[in-house]
Amino acid sequence: MATFCPLADLAVSPASPGAPAAAKASNPKDAFGTLKACLSWIPMEVIFELALAFAEGGFKYGGHNYLVAEPRASVYVDACARHVFQFWNLGEETDAESGAGLHHISKAIASLAVLRAAQIHGRYIDDRPPPAPAGFLADLNEKMKRLGETHADPVARYLAGGLRGPGRILPD
Repeated sequence: MATFCPLADLAVSPASPGAPAAAKASNPKDAFGTLKACLSWIPMEVIFELALAFAEGGFKYGGHNYLVAEPRASVYVDACARHVFQFWNLGEETDAESGAGLHHISKAIASLAVLRAAQIHGRYIDDRPPPAPAGFLADLNEKMKRLGETHADPVARYLAGGLRGPGRILPD
């Protein structure tokens, strides 16, 4: 049986100065509690931003509306993609439409969380397109591996602000 929070993963080396003490092996709660889903693995900063995103959605559309009025999956996948695009391709940090100035990544996470919650409750409309052929992504990954082998010393990619990433720099 797989564990979510095995005690071995929680052990801290006593050589680490200022590190918290390892969980007591003799505590009976440890044996049971470490076999349950652990919220302590989740960065709480993100959870609190997600709470604001859900509050914003609740104020705009009514709290938990997605569990009553079945949302179409495409609407939330599209919203997630737009927020990721605005962050990644446009270089925007915060959503200009957010009354709380929320980060695009937080809004993308909220979009997926709404969709997943609706799925868990069996309250969503699955309007996905027909699936890609079996093995499609594995084939692309294999082709990418061959590209990496063929071009072992790639030219550095261009980054925001004209900076260059890792790789070789071509002469001007």
